[in-house]
Amino acid sequence: MKDETRNNPDILNTLFDQFFDYMPEAVTVTDGEWFILRVNTAFSDMFGYSSSDIKGKKIDNVVTPEGRLREEAERFSEATASGESLFEDTFRMKMDGTLIPVSVQTVPVNLDDGKIYFVMYRSRPGGMPGNLGRDEMFSAAMLENSPNPILVINPDTSIRYANRAFELITGYTLDELNEAKAPYPWWTDDRSEKNHAGLLDSFVNGANKIEYLFKKRDGSPFWVEVTGVPVRRNGVLQYYLSNWAEITARKKMEAELGHLAKHDQLTGLYNRHFFNDYIEKELRRSHRFGHPVAFLMVDIDGFKKINDTFGHQTGDAILKEMANLLSRVVRDIDTVVRYGGDEFLIVLVETDGEKELVRQRILAEVELRKPGMDILGYPVTLSIGGSHLEPGEGNKLESALAEADRLMYEEKASKKAQGRPREKESFWGREGL
Repeated sequence: MKDETRNNPDILNTLFDQFFDYMPEAVTVTDGEWFILRVNTAFSDMFGYSSSDIKGKKIDNVVTPEGRLREEAERFSEATASGESLFEDTFRMKMDGTLIPVSVQTVPVNLDDGKIYFVMYRSRPGGMPGNLGRDEMFSAAMLENSPNPILVINPDTSIRYANRAFELITGYTLDELNEAKAPYPWWTDDRSEKNHAGLLDSFVNGANKIEYLFKKRDGSPFWVEVTGVPVRRNGVLQYYLSNWAEITARKKMEAELGHLAKHDQLTGLYNRHFFNDYIEKELRRSHRFGHPVAFLMVDIDGFKKINDTFGHQTGDAILKEMANLLSRVVRDIDTVVRYGGDEFLIVLVETDGEKELVRQRILAEVELRKPGMDILGYPVTLSIGGSHLEPGEGNKLESALAEADRLMYEEKASKKAQGRPREKESFWGREGL
């Protein structure tokens, strides 16, 4: 049977026709002058022409536009005519005029009655061409030297290409990432699963300026904004193009601005703007879990006189030290706010109204400050008023704050009326103002 097949031209032609038509590469057969004799199905799929559309036409005139690419193709054909099988990465033109990146290989075949050429085209989406004309070289140089990191990712998540900017920002080279698949080494451990799910979604829907926190080879964090495009052929994903814009400086500035919006610049405590947002949430928690919320309003006695006597620099130092003291004596779940100039507000959550215990802790901390323990040594005393809200009394917030403020000023007035000495509650222990 084998000999019969080998010696039967009809059977051989049939087998060749089947083989030719089902080859995965786009293939055309031309005569010795490069006129098209036939094309296979993959060629029609790639370029949009049927065999009858272009049979008898010169291949270079069909798949290259006039100009530089046509001239380049003709030079390539002339070189092939010398008898060598040549390979080239370049661009060719579809029936609709679209240029597509392809790898071209020509194979000359000598027959008894002349020469024919097999010209094979392979799609090379995203591949870096190895032999380009000037325009393609320009495009490739732009890709490689883009200031933005660029990745080309295969459908199985393996890395197909990474440009120089990617290597610089991550510390990983393309050689190191050969065949690497998700999860990638620049993903943070806590976000790995979410990043993987996001990548697979981007294969379908693309990505539009999605922000990611990644890590470099040395472990240092950096932020990028990712825009991605899935590239398909006949509805099948060929690769995913991911373009990064580093936004680390912007995210740092946003964080700093966010911190300034919520914190007092001098003391580092939360400010009144933060308190207004925070207390609404805390009162809802109070109502839900049945815990009261207590308030202590703390004021530095005679602070204006301290400023006038010792200067604003000393006054600022005292405010900062006061902020440190108050932060130390409360629990981690409590909140200290710089409420006004020399006025502080402490929010005590889940306290069952035990605000007096915290008040005594603050005064005890002040009492510990003895002469010689601090380089400032300026006499400071505190007045403290307190109030609390039971669960479900969130609508009485203003009244509760006003009550704490009233009691604080009553204590201040009582001290003045009694002319009591300050050393007992002195912040730094030295007498006399």
